[in-house]
Amino acid sequence: MTEIWVAIIAAITSLIVAIVSQYLVRWRERKNVKEGELKRVQLEYLNPLRLFLVENHFRLSEIRHFIEKSDNKKCDSLLSVDNPHEIIEKDDAWFNGEGCYLMSSVYLTACLFSCLDQVRKHISFLAFSKTDDTNFITLCTKVSIAFSGISGVFYITQFSLGQDLYDTDADRLISYREFCSLLKNEQNVSWFYQLIYFYLKFGKGDSKYFGKVTSIINAIQELSAFLDKVVGGGESLKQRFQAENIEGI
Repeated sequence: MTEIWVAIIAAITSLIVAIVSQYLVRWRERKNVKEGELKRVQLEYLNPLRLFLVENHFRLSEIRHFIEKSDNKKCDSLLSVDNPHEIIEKDDAWFNGEGCYLMSSVYLTACLFSCLDQVRKHISFLAFSKTDDTNFITLCTKVSIAFSGISGVFYITQFSLGQDLYDTDADRLISYREFCSLLKNEQNVSWFYQLIYFYLKFGKGDSKYFGKVTSIINAIQELSAFLDKVVGGGESLKQRFQAENIEGI
């Protein structure tokens, strides 16, 4: 009788071990799939945001540095037109030459608006913790508000500009070349007027815009540091300056 009970217990134990093993294997597989999907979503939406946060921080810091160091307290490279509507008549050579610093600055900021719009739309897929989720939205809003106002780009307009920079059919941001073609239309230039005007006024050393840019840079630094912590991969801003062989601007 004892031998029978031993055999029964052994069989039950083997069955339990087999069931638990299968459960753990499937749990691990589901966990890996979930982690892989989260990584994919973060790469798709957060990495572009990190990139354009860094590019805007660097460009704005660079312009501010040029203004501070120049004799006329201006950034002449930005001042390739007096009025945004002059851009309509410019040819490809201008966008790729004299006007490139101005228009690439506008492009980089419009791309940032687009990335902010995309992450807001897909926030539920990013799987942040409840605290990180709230902090992320708050820091994104701080960046948008820093760019907004009379001397910037109105908050609600940023969403529209961001959508103009995103090709939904190709599921990607439009290229700089495509962006330049977009601005050869008077109606499109009218929508980008405030953003272009922002860079023109900043380039002229206007103190109101100079102070605003400092607020923008600070807001970008906060959001960039948060993403560096959550996503990992090092300090984005520091790495960008090191890539340019610059300790800081």
